[in-house]
Amino acid sequence: MGRGGHGSGSGFGEAANVALGRLDGAAYHLFLHDDLVLDGTAVRRMVECALESNAGVVGPKVLDGSDPRHLEDMGSWVDRYGAAVPRFEPGEAFVQAP
Repeated sequence: MGRGGHGSGSGFGEAANVALGRLDGAAYHLFLHDDLVLDGTAVRRMVECALESNAGVVGPKVLDGSDPRHLEDMGSWVDRYGAAVPRFEPGEAFVQAP
């Protein structure tokens, strides 16, 4: 489907919904942008994590492609109502200046 989805103005979310509508019987779904590069064991480790924790959704740690020392994203937690749950206490995580 590519970055733009299936039609003019389509975004990633819409394209993901179209893809889900075309899949039947898959135990897992992997959604990622077309500019992502996965570590060789990323999919296996995410499936293992989902199985071990009975998680409905898992995601990888995302590093900056031009500087892998820079963490871009490490996912988030949501409660059973879909509300975001903080992963750190205030002041716990910090950014060190270069």
